[in-house]
Amino acid sequence: MSDSGGDRRLWLDLARRLGVVFALVAGIALFAWVAHGHYPIQKWLFWRYAGYWAAVLLFVASCTSLGLRLVRLAGLSARLHERVFVAFALGLFAFELSMFVLGLLRLYYWPLFFALPAVFLAAGAKPAVRLGRKVFRRAGQLGAGRRSAVTSALLLLFGVLGIGMIYFLILSPHNVQFDARWKHLALAEDYVASHGVRRFDEGWSFSTRPHITSFVYAWGFLLPRSLLFDRVELCAHLELGVFLMTTVVGIPAMVRRLVPRARPGWVWPARFLFPGTFLYDSSLSVGADHVGAAFGPAIFLVLLRVVDSLGPRACVALGALLSAAALTKESIAMMLIPTPVAAVAVAAAVALWRVRRASPEARLRWLTGPAAATLACLVFTAPLWLKNLIWHHDPFYPVGFRYFQGQPWTSDAAYLYQYGYVEHQFARPVAGLAGVLETLKTLATFSFVNNDYPQFHGKLPVFGSLFTLLLLCLPFLKGTRRIWLLVVWVHLGLFAWYWVHHQDRYLQGLVPLMTAVVAAVVVLVWRTTRLVGKGLTAALLALQVVWGGDVYFIRTHAMAGSAAIKSLDLLEAGYKKQYTERFVFEGDMVALRKALPKSARLLLHENHAHLGVGVPSLTDWLTYQFGISYGTLAGPPEVHALLSSMKVTHIAWQPERSRGWDSLAGDLTFFDFVLNATGERRLVGGHFLVPLREAPPPPRPRSTVLVAACKSPKSGLYELADLTAPSFGPERGRYPAPRTALGPPAQLAELATRAEMLVLEPACAPGFSAQVAGFTLAAKRGAPTGTGNPRPELWVRLRP
Repeated sequence: MSDSGGDRRLWLDLARRLGVVFALVAGIALFAWVAHGHYPIQKWLFWRYAGYWAAVLLFVASCTSLGLRLVRLAGLSARLHERVFVAFALGLFAFELSMFVLGLLRLYYWPLFFALPAVFLAAGAKPAVRLGRKVFRRAGQLGAGRRSAVTSALLLLFGVLGIGMIYFLILSPHNVQFDARWKHLALAEDYVASHGVRRFDEGWSFSTRPHITSFVYAWGFLLPRSLLFDRVELCAHLELGVFLMTTVVGIPAMVRRLVPRARPGWVWPARFLFPGTFLYDSSLSVGADHVGAAFGPAIFLVLLRVVDSLGPRACVALGALLSAAALTKESIAMMLIPTPVAAVAVAAAVALWRVRRASPEARLRWLTGPAAATLACLVFTAPLWLKNLIWHHDPFYPVGFRYFQGQPWTSDAAYLYQYGYVEHQFARPVAGLAGVLETLKTLATFSFVNNDYPQFHGKLPVFGSLFTLLLLCLPFLKGTRRIWLLVVWVHLGLFAWYWVHHQDRYLQGLVPLMTAVVAAVVVLVWRTTRLVGKGLTAALLALQVVWGGDVYFIRTHAMAGSAAIKSLDLLEAGYKKQYTERFVFEGDMVALRKALPKSARLLLHENHAHLGVGVPSLTDWLTYQFGISYGTLAGPPEVHALLSSMKVTHIAWQPERSRGWDSLAGDLTFFDFVLNATGERRLVGGHFLVPLREAPPPPRPRSTVLVAACKSPKSGLYELADLTAPSFGPERGRYPAPRTALGPPAQLAELATRAEMLVLEPACAPGFSAQVAGFTLAAKRGAPTGTGNPRPELWVRLRP
């Protein structure tokens, strides 16, 4: 009987468990059926974003896996956080280099999206498995013996809130910054459309500058069966993955080197004490700054090893990380590289002094490491300088034009580079002692003033001031030698930043180093002071948090107005059943892509917005390329020959618009060509689109231009070659006298009959109708910011 009763209880227990399972399954099925009727499950955004996160985890795991193998080869045994982060940074650079090499081999096809991470995972499988076991063991011990559970919980909440706020901003691709759309992502898309790395025949300067982050984004653009929305969002998530590794792993690893036994969980939330991180365009917006910032902590961690031993293998690892910074972005390079190089040089000099009486072999041993680092830098930066040397005959194209015969290079390129690029576009102090003093002053005041475009947030400083303020405590603390090294590094980086081009967003490359200093000082103050010191520290941190609390909500996003609202719109679109419309992104460029054959090569006239066009493209915007200058060409046959040599098949431009960066002659030459010497014109996606004819147009005499202007040029008849005065610099507005001066207003109509082109300011030609005179409006000319140039209308006669 007892056995029978026991069996009955077992069956009853089994029945209850099965009943619970069936009830839950029924509940899930019922809820899914009801929900599906309102919002089809297959349309849920969740699936897309889960896919992005899966790809990010694959990317981070593959970089870390191979990086662990590289760390072992470099002999960099270290603590857990340090080993993981240095491995990730080395693996990230290896991933970028691999994508570059595979691009040279023209292997950009969708299988590469899976193959490259698989190879990386396999290469580092053994050390990755060992590390994984160690991490899981550590995770099981988290929280054991914690005496400050409330503090830990508050800091964790602050950090998670910061991550969540940033993540909400990147949910919509409309929040991608302007520079990412025409540089980083546009280049990635172009490489994928070309199935590999290619030479930009017009000499587009961004393709010749450091841009290795674009190869990470190129991997994202290989995502199979995806929309532009998906590819851009994946790239945004990849940037977030790098940011999270830097914040959660890299910064704690640094702080534990500065302050032994600092708790990682208390340290990483300090990254969000810099409110500028939440504002366009210092926030995550698919650029290169936050990716480049990842190399700063890794360089610091490896540098500490190198200056102690100068071991060749560690020096090679340092050379690789310095090269990674150099290939990411110029601003990253100038802030992160000089100080470590100087530190290695000093360490080598000290070591040589110590062994000055030793044998030559012993002295040579101390030079082996620095020599290995130098050679590593030369090799690992070859994707920049060697590529430029082969393709453009100048390893630093276009910067090295004074020493190399770079190609392409128009006759006016040197002038335009100096006055239209360097002098016009860079925010920097005046040369000389006054500029040096201004820059030195900025080392203390940079966070208290706005260093950004005024239209973003006026004069309001949003960067964050804790780094500067907490330095006041540093002289009164013990055990701060390494912190001072980091402080010097940051200030040398600040000097370079302000001297070259001081916009707040470029400082993101230094923020992890600043965060480590802030966290280290706070930990030391907390350990060495009593209640008053702790209370004042908490008050200072709270003051910064509260002061910057509204930065997140400032509506200054150049592309979206309010980033948060764009994300809300995306989430609301499902409720509105806008299942297809919500994924529309860069609609004008996508429309152009659909109108073009797959074999097309598109020239976009004075338009930075390449993203979405989906075919190889070129730009003719002066000062950003140095191979096309229409004002230096004799006429339509020469324009056709130049564009044909660059394999251009189609041209697109915005109707009736000129940016005013080119000369009057350049603008008129372009519009005369596209209106009179190309194929049928169509309006597509807000652009005129024309095919380039195979046969060149017939030659004709140099065109005559009638100018009816208020000030400059003087009104009258000119030859087109007379109007080549640039829009920038000392030659701006310097035109010769007209060949036939305009007399009484009545003469305007008579002179118009002798002209093929017209430069007209209607306010100074009352009663004259260009249309009646037989001209077609080509463009209304703008003016580059700050030049005050005239804004005339440009008219061209249509030829049969």
